[in-house]
Amino acid sequence: MRRRCGLALPVLFGVFLIRGAAAGAPTATDQRALAEALFQAGREAIEAGRIEEACAKFAESQRVAPAGGTLLNLAICHEQQGLLASALLEFQQSVALARRYGRKDRLDIAQQHINTLAPRIPSVRINVPVASQRAGLVVRRGNVIVSPEAWGIDIPADPGDQIVTAQAPNCLPWQQSISLHPGDHRVVDVPALRLLPPAPRQDPAPRPLEVRPTPQPAPPSSPHALRTTAWVTGAVGIGLLGAGAYYGLHALSKRQASDAECTDGCTHEGVQSNIEAQRAATRSNVLLGGGVIATGLSAFVLLWTSPAPDTSETRTGRLHIDGSVAPDSMTISASGVF
Repeated sequence: MRRRCGLALPVLFGVFLIRGAAAGAPTATDQRALAEALFQAGREAIEAGRIEEACAKFAESQRVAPAGGTLLNLAICHEQQGLLASALLEFQQSVALARRYGRKDRLDIAQQHINTLAPRIPSVRINVPVASQRAGLVVRRGNVIVSPEAWGIDIPADPGDQIVTAQAPNCLPWQQSISLHPGDHRVVDVPALRLLPPAPRQDPAPRPLEVRPTPQPAPPSSPHALRTTAWVTGAVGIGLLGAGAYYGLHALSKRQASDAECTDGCTHEGVQSNIEAQRAATRSNVLLGGGVIATGLSAFVLLWTSPAPDTSETRTGRLHIDGSVAPDSMTISASGVF
């Protein structure tokens, strides 16, 4: 019983694996069924003259389940579609498969089409001279890169418009359009690519002009303000003259008192009066000098800023200052014509 149970478990496990695989992925039978349905649909389309649809059905059938018969029908369809280079490649593959599986019927059909197609296949030869070769050069025919090993070789191509391009780092791209017809053999020479122009120099943005206000000169003093200042200065000068006269009289008084006390010899009062007389005289000299300067400057400014003289008469300005000193008083007088 143990041996029977041990043999039954692996068999049961294998059944589950087979069922799981069948449920999880399509089997070869399913793929062949799909390929066969696509193949029959392609046959119906090609008999109805729908070449584009027929080629699409044959191509999908060949992808799902490759077969020699499907490949041969796809080659015939592409030939009718005008894709001669594609058809030639597929006929050559059909020849190889027919020889492998001993299908002489297919071999004869494929070889007959090859013999008919060969003279009609257009080709393109891309030459890249040494002067045009540079690091990073990439040459394309359509979307297919033409490697350096294929330069200078006749490459079969389908009829129609073809675009050959070349590009390299730091170079302007180049391209050339060609139109291929059955039996054409075109040669395309790739020229030396032109270098990209240098990038324009980016000059720094100009600084905005700094507008500085023009310093305005100080407005000149108006004659009216100068005359007012001159009158004030004159008044101060007259005050200084008056104070100087006072101290001058005081100095004379003290001098007389000192002389009276110093007949045969100086008493204490006489010496003290003499000292006070000297102090008063010094003050009088300073104040009188300042008064004379202030009064003279005031008179000069008043004359300089006086209104312009009348053109009908010639007038001259005169200033006269007079003074007198008495033992007990001092008199100063000023008169003028302006």
